[in-house]
Amino acid sequence: KNIIVFGSERIGYLKNGIIQEWDLSEANRHDGVRRMVSMSNIENDLSQWNEHEIINLSDDTWMDDTGEAEVTAGVKPDSIRVVDIYTPSSVGYLPNGMLAFAHLDSSQIPIYDQNLREVSRLVGFGGDDIEIVQRPTFERIGDNDTFVASDRSCVKIFDLRSGKAEMTIQQKCVSSEPIIVSGAKFVCNRLRSGKGAMMWDLRSQRPLYSLPISADTEIAWVPALDGTSKPPILMTSKGECYKYGIDYPQDDEWEHKSAVNAWANLEKNDNSSDNAGDCSIM
Repeated sequence: KNIIVFGSERIGYLKNGIIQEWDLSEANRHDGVRRMVSMSNIENDLSQWNEHEIINLSDDTWMDDTGEAEVTAGVKPDSIRVVDIYTPSSVGYLPNGMLAFAHLDSSQIPIYDQNLREVSRLVGFGGDDIEIVQRPTFERIGDNDTFVASDRSCVKIFDLRSGKAEMTIQQKCVSSEPIIVSGAKFVCNRLRSGKGAMMWDLRSQRPLYSLPISADTEIAWVPALDGTSKPPILMTSKGECYKYGIDYPQDDEWEHKSAVNAWANLEKNDNSSDNAGDCSIM
């Protein structure tokens, strides 16, 4: 959460109220090559690289369990400055280069510009453990003003123009992510306590269905970027793949068995009494 991306030309590292920034221009772009040397043959290995690309660690260094060390030279920051902001627990990237920060001990969401100047603040959460996904708006379909955030007890859908929550889903979740299907707006709530993940339709303001995805599983929605109305694909860190709106009649029996097993494993691994699936909308 320390790394902050400022558009395509700048990246920052925020810690203890100090922001270090690097210019990502072509002249300053690192090639990503790891320059490894063997500690038993360090001088010969160092001679293979250009002098400005390496740090000579032959006098004072460490080695890994294979007897190798990385000697890649880092790029020093282009600027270092003090800001009145401490490290966020999560960062949401908004249209027009704006940034939304969540902090563990705050029930408010400050909005900053590219220079980390606060321009507005969202309020309305009762808890102080807010979570914001990296892309919390529906920018891909031209909606730059609908903003999604959550805490342990609910999900709020804000209108950034008014700064007010237009909708509240009372549901205990880990995070809530905006999803676009054929131009329609949905949110996917990753629930706590073995309840899976629940898809909500923001038009009808109703839940559609749940998926057997555990709370500690990371998810990523892969949208169709070819201009078509193809549904997005949901990928999980455990190798699962879901596609909205697709059904295979010939595999109904297999799908049913797979779903039963997935839910059984999910409930077995997390059998707490937290009623995370109980929900309502306001």
